[in-house]
Amino acid sequence: DADTMRQAVIGPAEFAVLVRIYNSVLAEPWFTADEAKRGRFRRYIIEAMRAGVNDAAELTEHCREMARHHFSEPASSAPG
Repeated sequence: DADTMRQAVIGPAEFAVLVRIYNSVLAEPWFTADEAKRGRFRRYIIEAMRAGVNDAAELTEHCREMARHHFSEPASSAPG
């Protein structure tokens, strides 16, 4: 129905926010290198937006915190 279709469509402005959030987390040294986990995080960002977290700053803060808790890896123990 129309409500489902509206929920399924992400406009260009929303997509830009999603990409910006993902790229900002991707640049963090603690973010996972595991592609499957990265895919789950991308889906999480989309679902958070669809669940009603529409303010870009709030969505960014929420997703970064979630990524830090669920998609981070320990710092490398390689000698520096």
